[in-house]
Amino acid sequence: MSKEKMSEYKHEKAPSNMLGGRLHDRVKLNPGGYSETEPGVLFAIRVRKNRNLVLSLSTCMDCGACLTVCPAYLATRNIRNSPLGRITLAKSIMKGRINDEVINEAYTYFWQCLTCRRCAWACPFGVDVADITRAIRSMLYELNLAPNYVVGGVIDNLESTGNFLGLPEDVLKEVIINAVNEIRLEKGVNARVKINEAAYALLLPSACADYTTALNTFKGYVLLLNELGVDFTLSTRHLT
Repeated sequence: MSKEKMSEYKHEKAPSNMLGGRLHDRVKLNPGGYSETEPGVLFAIRVRKNRNLVLSLSTCMDCGACLTVCPAYLATRNIRNSPLGRITLAKSIMKGRINDEVINEAYTYFWQCLTCRRCAWACPFGVDVADITRAIRSMLYELNLAPNYVVGGVIDNLESTGNFLGLPEDVLKEVIINAVNEIRLEKGVNARVKINEAAYALLLPSACADYTTALNTFKGYVLLLNELGVDFTLSTRHLT
């Protein structure tokens, strides 16, 4: 896909009949905050009331360091599809500059964020746009705006297997064991890992993608906890 095509990409929205009360009940959420006549105003109020979100938006100095590492921006060269662009958009929402176009842009670009947190690593102040993205996405969901693949696939996978990838427990256990074996071969470290056993701490990777596309991140968790001597366990039933 060309950069031009990627820049125009937008996740297909889930039909309204798949959202609303039925899905809210399934995920144990009762938004009850947005009216059909003034969704933008209440959206802005939700942003202002989120202290962590306001602090992150206020901390950003628009230096652009995040642009050098963001995969979404590097792939599309679309400033709106970048940490800086998302922060600018969130600031506009916080200030109440909202209309249908802004809400549509929020849906488009906050759902294109990979939540990989490379921006937080590059930011001199540690601003984590992944956290901002999660907050805005939850607010968009309450406006009945969510991608079709989330509503029709991810939530079903979470309910049936405990992870959004739909990996059975035995498969996930093998992934963990293979990762531990790779650590031994690559680093010469016999990492101690418990699976579904009692321990002092439960390790919940930041996303179950850490078991697949970001496996090196998972290995880093394991190596660090072993180096610190922490007694920890992993669950094949409950993932973030």
